[in-house]
Amino acid sequence: MPADFVWLRDLLNGAGAVRTVIGTGPGSFTGIKSGLSFFMALIYSFGIKNVETVSSSRIFASLHKGDPELFKIVAIPFNRGEYFVSVYDQELNPVFEDMFTKSPFEDLAQKIQHIAGSDAEIISPVSGSPELLNDLCRFFKIKGMFSDRFVFEDETFGKLRDFRTVDISNEPMILNYVTHPANIDGTHELYVKN
Repeated sequence: MPADFVWLRDLLNGAGAVRTVIGTGPGSFTGIKSGLSFFMALIYSFGIKNVETVSSSRIFASLHKGDPELFKIVAIPFNRGEYFVSVYDQELNPVFEDMFTKSPFEDLAQKIQHIAGSDAEIISPVSGSPELLNDLCRFFKIKGMFSDRFVFEDETFGKLRDFRTVDISNEPMILNYVTHPANIDGTHELYVKN
């Protein structure tokens, strides 16, 4: 085991029951596939056989400590001016999730007609651009744009819904990717749908 991960192994050995959660995107297909393969191989090497998967947008919305009265707009950048956008209500129920869109976001107008003009905050894993703020201000009353304030606490994971549990050891295709990283560019799917 690489020395960089010895501390993690030691931490997990004394932890008792361990819950593992990983975001499955949206984002770059190769980046997500590589990240999932690395993560699953790492936790499998620690003897952890199950992982819970959920949309990365839901993770960002749940871990953000913001105003509970505002709609949450999660904007994950893809390429210049392109984003995966999700909108959640005050209880973190999705209005819509993981929609690929480009600035100026005209395709959002139909999906948010019933909440247009509502107070909202933008959450992004990286600092948002002024263009993102200006474009979304056409649809919402934006009260803030944040790329921080993420709090990793047990109770924040309780807000997450729609987990899918995957048993790595019982999924031959996943195990193949985990144990044979050279297959990372294979044509088979890495994670189980539904």
